Amino acid sequence: MFRLALTLSLATGPAWSQDMLTQCVNQCLFEYGPAGSPAHDLCVAQLCMAAAPAPEAAPPPTPSQVPAPALAQPPGPIWRADPTLGTAEIRWRGRSMAFRCDAEGGSISVSGLGGGGSALSFAVDGQRLDVPFQTRDGTHYAQVEPESALLEALMAGRQVTIVAGQVTLTLPLAGSRRAISQVMADCDPTP
Repeated sequence: MFRLALTLSLATGPAWSQDMLTQCVNQCLFEYGPAGSPAHDLCVAQLCMAAAPAPEAAPPPTPSQVPAPALAQPPGPIWRADPTLGTAEIRWRGRSMAFRCDAEGGSISVSGLGGGGSALSFAVDGQRLDVPFQTRDGTHYAQVEPESALLEALMAGRQVTIVAGQVTLTLPLAGSRRAISQVMADCDPTP
């Protein structure tokens, strides 16, 4: 989504304002950690500095002039795999969704929604999926089989929307296919 906003700004605006540059740098800070970290610095260099106009110089680059890696790697929430923990996860604003390899095959967890006893409503790209979740300590869990409709939808979709009571969480599914597939390939549920 941030990549789309960046692309639209470049395509429609005559130049980046200082506010837009600050917003870009802050987004990198939020998503990739403190200034000075390699991930943050790469984000700023590829997306913010590559797109910002040189002081009193040439006009801002068009999307076709921005280096391909900058457009291919948008900052923002993206699914990541940690095969050592058997987890594929996305985190955003204190909330998270994860697929974990476990003794039963796999589970999906959603945390940070509150609504302890609330049932979850789950939709991928607007298609509702009935998934029985249980709640423990504020985290919602569901056992899933590797061939489940839920996992297939998460790996093929563009976004997932989860509703718990009055709270709605929409997360992108960017990187979910790669991350979940990687964890599933390394998963050995036998004890």
